[in-house]
Amino acid sequence: KRFYSTGDIRYAPEQNEVLALDIASGEEVVGCGAIDSTIAVLTTQRTYAVAGAGPDDTGGNSDWGSPRLISADVGCIAAESVVETPAGLMWLSRSGFVLLDRSLGLQTIGEAVRDLVVTYPICTSAVLVPGSYHVRWTLHTDTKTGTEASVIVVYDYRIGQWLTWDIAPSGAGLAVQLVGACLHDSIYYVCTSLGEVIYEDATYSRDNYPFGTGAPRWITMSVRSGWLQVAGQSTWQRLWSWIPLLRREGKGGLSIALYENEETSPSITYAFTNAALAALSTAPTVQLRVGAKKQLARSHSVQITDTDDGAAGVSDAQGYSCAGITAVIGALRGPSRVIKEARS
Repeated sequence: KRFYSTGDIRYAPEQNEVLALDIASGEEVVGCGAIDSTIAVLTTQRTYAVAGAGPDDTGGNSDWGSPRLISADVGCIAAESVVETPAGLMWLSRSGFVLLDRSLGLQTIGEAVRDLVVTYPICTSAVLVPGSYHVRWTLHTDTKTGTEASVIVVYDYRIGQWLTWDIAPSGAGLAVQLVGACLHDSIYYVCTSLGEVIYEDATYSRDNYPFGTGAPRWITMSVRSGWLQVAGQSTWQRLWSWIPLLRREGKGGLSIALYENEETSPSITYAFTNAALAALSTAPTVQLRVGAKKQLARSHSVQITDTDDGAAGVSDAQGYSCAGITAVIGALRGPSRVIKEARS
């Protein structure tokens, strides 16, 4: 429905049942969003599009057509997840985060955070942060148990990558529930269930940030690559090693974990202490080479985490910045047995 006005300032805009569109399926509308001159209408099970600007203020001259079905099996499960972006309209469906682009093509973009949505199924806000090319959703669990009841899921629409921001517990050790967020004067704010308002300070990145009256706390940085598919088992290619390129911004150790074949646990984890990294001749540049344990795997992924190894204490800066990760791929070394079908 839409409001209309007679133009007489003595009367407030009103609603009229005539200015309404019916969904043929009879489903309840969960959310709406604009894509150029088209309105996307979202139910729990389906996605529709309505073109046109609608009637004028008097209720006449409507150019609305009937709602056109875009998808019969992709709907919206959270009205708070709907957000308009330069790329199109995004929201949370039963299959994860989706994008309806400007050509009205529907894409699944949230495969990388599907498991996270299962853990944190309740969405409380969706905010576009154009200065960072981000779309940020606040998600939380069904209960208040645990040390991390909420996360901020971030989609960088410039490079098409996902980030996850964990929210540390309060000083009393209570789980933090994020109940809303907004962008005001280009600053991102979130509100907790305790009535606290937290804002992003882009000028400060130190681990010893004074949270209220509590002591400084170590804030973990963790970078995880996507799954790299090198080759199948019948081919010659192997992944020999990973070489991350980092810059040491302050104290702290490093942990590098290697994953294969979409497994949830790493096959091997390399640990480097703060003292060992500080003694490198290339410091503050840190370039480490770690060998793959399962070279002949279907897929590979690497995760880099900064650690407080006891000697470092709370860092006096942001830990490490990551410039990139190189995967060293090569052919099988040495003589190999050729299968019968390939012999001449």
